[in-house]
Amino acid sequence: MITSLAIVLLTILFVAIGVLHFYWVFGGKWGYKAAVPEVMYQQYLAHGSGNRMTLPTAIVGVVMFGLAYVALSHLPSVNSILSDKWLTYISWGIVVVFSIRAIGDFKMVGLFQEKTDYIFSVNDRKYYSPLCLVLAGLMLIVVVFT
Repeated sequence: MITSLAIVLLTILFVAIGVLHFYWVFGGKWGYKAAVPEVMYQQYLAHGSGNRMTLPTAIVGVVMFGLAYVALSHLPSVNSILSDKWLTYISWGIVVVFSIRAIGDFKMVGLFQEKTDYIFSVNDRKYYSPLCLVLAGLMLIVVVFT
């Protein structure tokens, strides 16, 4: 029961994050300034140069949809193209990657970042890093109990 709920939550979160990234790819403006560190915003997005970030943003969107598929693949009713062995490896990788992202680089991203006075820094500490911890924790529940 708890694993099914975790799988559904993971799928919803990954799809929502993927949709948001494709919203940005296709020209959406809401939230994108607060979604990247100010240094990157000034370098890549300010002054009409946002097209330089289109490909990386699209890649993140595709990866998020792939992670939603990995989460769904843990349901017994889903006939996955991934073997159980690969599904386990990828799922543990998701736990590790999102845990590392939540901790951060101790400079610009993560719970232990130095910069705290920028819009991104505030949002990262309030929303993005805790979301990464939630994603890692939910996937940990799925991996351990399936």
